[in-house]
Amino acid sequence: MVNVKKQNDMRINLSSFSKIFKLKKYLKLNQGLNNSNKYILNNEKIININNFKFVINKKKVKFSTYYTNPFNMIPDILSNVKFEKTKNTTIKKLCDKIFINPNKNNLNEFDLMELNTILIKKNKFTNKYIGFEHGMLILWYIIYIDYFINVDEKQEYYNLINHYFTQFILNKLCFEEIIYGMLCNKNIIHKKFYTMIYVLVEEFHFKYINKYLDIYKNYKIFFNSNYTKINPIDILNNVGGEFLYNLEFINEDISNPFGHNILFIKSDNHLYYYDPDEQNLSNIYKLKILFKSSMLNFLNISNYIPIQTITDDSNCVFYCLGLIKYILDNNIELKLNKLKNKVISFETFLLSNNINIYTWTMC
Repeated sequence: MVNVKKQNDMRINLSSFSKIFKLKKYLKLNQGLNNSNKYILNNEKIININNFKFVINKKKVKFSTYYTNPFNMIPDILSNVKFEKTKNTTIKKLCDKIFINPNKNNLNEFDLMELNTILIKKNKFTNKYIGFEHGMLILWYIIYIDYFINVDEKQEYYNLINHYFTQFILNKLCFEEIIYGMLCNKNIIHKKFYTMIYVLVEEFHFKYINKYLDIYKNYKIFFNSNYTKINPIDILNNVGGEFLYNLEFINEDISNPFGHNILFIKSDNHLYYYDPDEQNLSNIYKLKILFKSSMLNFLNISNYIPIQTITDDSNCVFYCLGLIKYILDNNIELKLNKLKNKVISFETFLLSNNINIYTWTMC
């Protein structure tokens, strides 16, 4: 009988941003696959999408943002991520009013309507990602209208926003400082602030992922990745005043975000996507934009009838790793038609033989 605690602990470790869990213990890259010396098994969660929702002004807002594991940053890539100044006149005007000449009395009713629009209909103001200025406006407006943040805390947040916006304007913004603050700062207000920036400023994650893919463009890579659920609004206002976030709870959200496991297989200029559950078309569209920027052809090899929908379980991480094992064991060529057929064979094999995916993959 499967040890349920062991299985659940392993599921958490594989799906978290843990540094210590090594998949090479379970998956042997020297099995099959020519040129295996150029093959990488990546469980560092380089490529993720963070999905979260909140209600603002009685409207539901859904965010899906690119997200990169903050615990496994490559310093050379991190230091080379440069932020661009906005070309959007609305965002520039509001930034000038709020950050360059910070006086809330400068804002009129039309300005507040525009701030609401860039939050509710944020995609109208983005090209490929939420830029730094756009993200800071969203952060400022969320704080401005939130009833669960007291006046003193709001002023502290405004001071931090103005400081980092000034650093951005002077081309002195150090994103390493923001990452360090999110992971290590002991001041609860500052830690919440850094976490908000890290989650909301998609530009950083988009560019970091692209630089990573460029460096490893000649390698074949299995990416074990996630759809995460880190809700920065809940962290900011303590779930609308219903839950008191402290340093420990924020660290838990950052290091082990609740979410769903997915798999990317990079081979030459192709990026194959496998999801053992139902797929969100808006997320797939975002992934296409991301990989197109890296000159990668994004191809979905997932089954039309997902196995996790059939089995109704939470073993997505084991299905993803099981597919890697199946590819290695059967020396499957990493080509579209072969992979699509083998996904069907893999899931049929599991279902028809009543295979315990955890035992088959990990034990």
